[in-house]
Amino acid sequence: METFSLANPLLAKDLHEEVTESDLHPVLVDYLKRIICFNHSERYQWLMEYIGSLYHYPDSKTKVMLVLYSMEKQIGKSNFFKLLTSLLGTANTHMTQHLTNVFGERGSPQLRHQKLCWFEEIAGDKRSFRNCLERMKSAITDSVQSSRKLYHEEEVHGNITEFIGASNNLIGIVEDKITIFDVNPAEQHNKVYYGKLIDDVIKNENEVNKFYTYLKQFANPKPKSFFRTPIYDSMTTASNEGIVNYVNELKESGLNGIVHTESQGLYRVERDIMYQHYQRWCETAGEVPDKRLKFCEKISKLDKRNTFKRYKENGATPYGFFFPNDFNPV
Repeated sequence: METFSLANPLLAKDLHEEVTESDLHPVLVDYLKRIICFNHSERYQWLMEYIGSLYHYPDSKTKVMLVLYSMEKQIGKSNFFKLLTSLLGTANTHMTQHLTNVFGERGSPQLRHQKLCWFEEIAGDKRSFRNCLERMKSAITDSVQSSRKLYHEEEVHGNITEFIGASNNLIGIVEDKITIFDVNPAEQHNKVYYGKLIDDVIKNENEVNKFYTYLKQFANPKPKSFFRTPIYDSMTTASNEGIVNYVNELKESGLNGIVHTESQGLYRVERDIMYQHYQRWCETAGEVPDKRLKFCEKISKLDKRNTFKRYKENGATPYGFFFPNDFNPV
């Protein structure tokens, strides 16, 4: 293996022998396969490749960000983070509760000498999350130029920082560089189960070293593709949230504040007038507006009675939205 350039050495050691799955502690295997991967073989394979690359090629970015979604908030109690730290050591990890602490305008000097940055919460609100998206993507992939370096250890030490998040507050924007794993709640309140995981695996040097050696077979220095999960698809579908709220508020206001025409039982609103009204609403609501084309598509798909089409007026054929005069909140 290559020489590590981390400022601090890893905690786990390579046993320099073949380690198979059957050699690992059964609680560790069950935790990874059933709790984290829902007994999905491809998901488990991806996770092992991801973790293996983190530790055996620390100077290569995976170029994806893993997010663990849990229904219940348990700040500072993540067993997955404890497991990763047992391999890296606390000197190589940094924990933060807010994206802005790392991806804000000034970046995060606390990430110097760190291999892994762990988020206990992705964001407290949509505005702060969306303001950090491009900086986050830049930090993960280096594909977007930022006006300011987010972290300085790359320049000084050549270290690569990875970002992993744990959240119960996923927000309806999902970048294609983020992989979301939901966590199986089957053993959520089983203190005996997690006690064994902590005492028999995480705090057991020999078990940690076996797991580290086992991961070597999955390691690959090349960037990874993100892995699509059912919860990822559900969050992508949920990206209509802003449009839904906008339309519901239109209904409550009775289209007050927006120029419209009533004709043959329909309300008609010219396309650009509607889109400009939507942009002003986004500014007030803290939303990032969709592009005009996407906005038009979403509005027309929310309710089949809402139509978007051309109409004739004074010899011209502009585009407009047509709503029934009794349309209800979606």
